[in-house]
Amino acid sequence: RTNSQFYVTLGTYAEVTNAAAVERKVRQAGYAAQSFSTTSNKGVLTRLRAGPFATRAEAEKAQRALRAQRIPASVQEQRR
Repeated sequence: RTNSQFYVTLGTYAEVTNAAAVERKVRQAGYAAQSFSTTSNKGVLTRLRAGPFATRAEAEKAQRALRAQRIPASVQEQRR
């Protein structure tokens, strides 16, 4: 068993309403979505990701499904 889990990063949004719309689409597609607020020199930003997924293959499947809905998505491995 691997000590990694995988996420699909979905972008960083300056507008909370845009982040919420993407998060809603991700949930409607059947994936768990997580949002994180971060502060930058441009103000408060919202980062989104889907997951966690147990395997890279599961994350890549989600990535393809989300990209088909025009959601920018990239797989990220996170060590535990």
